Amino acid sequence: MTSRLRFWLKALENGAASLNSAAGWFASAVLVLGVAAGVVVPVVTHVSHWLTAVIILGIILIAALEGSYRLWAATDRERIAALDSARQRPSEVTPSHGDRLRLGVHWLRDSLEGGRPLFYGGEEDADMWRRALIQHFPGLQVVQDRALAKDTAIVALKDRLHAEAAAAAMDMPPWTAKEFLPWLTRTIAARARKNILGSDYNFRWNPWESGALDIGTPMFGLRPDSTQVLQDSGQDADDLRKRMEEFEAFFRKAESSPEAAAVRQAWDELAEMGIQQLAAAENTDPITSRCFLCDGSNQRTVS
Repeated sequence: MTSRLRFWLKALENGAASLNSAAGWFASAVLVLGVAAGVVVPVVTHVSHWLTAVIILGIILIAALEGSYRLWAATDRERIAALDSARQRPSEVTPSHGDRLRLGVHWLRDSLEGGRPLFYGGEEDADMWRRALIQHFPGLQVVQDRALAKDTAIVALKDRLHAEAAAAAMDMPPWTAKEFLPWLTRTIAARARKNILGSDYNFRWNPWESGALDIGTPMFGLRPDSTQVLQDSGQDADDLRKRMEEFEAFFRKAESSPEAAAVRQAWDELAEMGIQQLAAAENTDPITSRCFLCDGSNQRTVS
């Protein structure tokens, strides 16, 4: 009952306020015209009490109706605005989808800190989760760009090593360039990441009686943890020693190349920016951000 009374009082107040300006203009017009015609006083003094009551009640009724309409219109505008806001506001992601996003960020940070290629998940859906993570955490786009720059620098290093090997005639037998060039690229890139380019390196040479030459530690006559540098060639110990020195000089020259320095710089930039962005993303709950998996049919199966 109290709420109804407050409603009607509010309606009368709004109606009276809205009609006030219109009534003021009307009364002013009546006064001006009445005075000009000399009929204002006679008309007012000869109105009956019943007619006065009817006029007052009519004014109250009009004010109540106008105020009610204005209250309804204001409420309707608020309702429409709330619906529009709800449509534009993204809904929360499912708990399983949020857990997978946080796990992806953790994998990214772990792979970056370990100096490995950025890891998003299984190879079959790595690109899908890469896109989803960037849409939920736009700041990770910087990590992507820096990782691409690092990969590009490593490719340039690999190309430089192939060119240098060809120039030194190390791309033909007895050298096994197909074996040692990928190892060289990985090793120099890893040393660049650790900022130890140019420092001493233990090659762990393993010459074979057949004249073959490996880097690494063979086990039980096999080569699971070694890389072949020279194939079986029947060379003696002195020849193998010269080959070792030649390869070590090639290694040192490669580490002092501009391409190796570029890999080092790319790793620095990636680690500096990437770890910061990943740390921020790992501590951000993606409850309201959206990605193509959230809005698409894929969410029913992978979210």
